[in-house]
Amino acid sequence: MGVSAILGPDRGGFHHLGQHRGLGLRPVFLINIILGLVGLLAAFSLLPRDRPSPARRSTPSGAVLLGTSMLALIFGLIQGSPTGGEAFRS
Repeated sequence: MGVSAILGPDRGGFHHLGQHRGLGLRPVFLINIILGLVGLLAAFSLLPRDRPSPARRSTPSGAVLLGTSMLALIFGLIQGSPTGGEAFRS
């Protein structure tokens, strides 16, 4: 939060510069693409390669269990908010 408080005025300054040139705010967000590519290249070059062990394999039952649990979690979060939690009260 401290970093965002420091960088916020700078980002606002870029927005102000963009408005004078007719660009608006959108070019400010292009920096995310550049930073993402730099981070991706750094990860590929600096992090060690990891080979998966043959003992760890995914199984169809594990995939179904993971998918079902994620569906239940997301469904609960989506439906719990509009109903105010009515569906979960006993």
